[in-house]
Amino acid sequence: MIDNNEDIVGLEMKVPRVPGSSPKPASSGRYDFDNDVLPLSLAFLRNPAEASWSLDERPGWLSLRGQPEGLNDIGQVAFIGRRQQHTSAEWSTFLEFNPSADGEEAGLCARLDERAHYEVGLVQKDGHRVIAAQLTIDGITRIEAEVPTIAEQIYLKIQADLTEYTLSFSLNGQDWNKLSTAASYPLSPQAVKGNGFTGVLIGLYATGHGKVAEVPAYFDWFDYRS
Repeated sequence: MIDNNEDIVGLEMKVPRVPGSSPKPASSGRYDFDNDVLPLSLAFLRNPAEASWSLDERPGWLSLRGQPEGLNDIGQVAFIGRRQQHTSAEWSTFLEFNPSADGEEAGLCARLDERAHYEVGLVQKDGHRVIAAQLTIDGITRIEAEVPTIAEQIYLKIQADLTEYTLSFSLNGQDWNKLSTAASYPLSPQAVKGNGFTGVLIGLYATGHGKVAEVPAYFDWFDYRS
């Protein structure tokens, strides 16, 4: 029952049409970060820390400055991503990152929650830079592969199918090196104890592991192909 402000109760309400319409996010495609606002289909992880991200610092690139919190923490993680909408898909990015202190890290991640996520990226460790694939399952993180490198620019890719995720990197965007594969189930809502979350976010991340990173990570684009 609805009153149309006519002092008569009816079954319908007559209202002016809301102007305009919201664009439907594309199911796949490339984000080039050329605009001064993020696309509506991209999301932060909680409220981002001030100055943890920027589209202006380096025009045409997304800048992420790692925060003290990492992917295992409940806090203001430097993370921007989008929902995984397809069982079979791949996501890739081009990263430029020159970490200057141990613990600084940036890359590409498939994330269910703090206790379940897979990532591939550049990490500063013991004074040296490595390309690393890491898996966190049921709250336990293990390093699957580490490749020493002097590169500051790398391509990163995560591929998914019905049963597993594959983490890869490339130095030229053509020749890909597989670092790890991992089962899809630990990132599914069915694997969560108690109330399950709504699904996986695929995104770009950076962390200083206990402190704000001294240098930002720059992402030229983020690609989603289904």
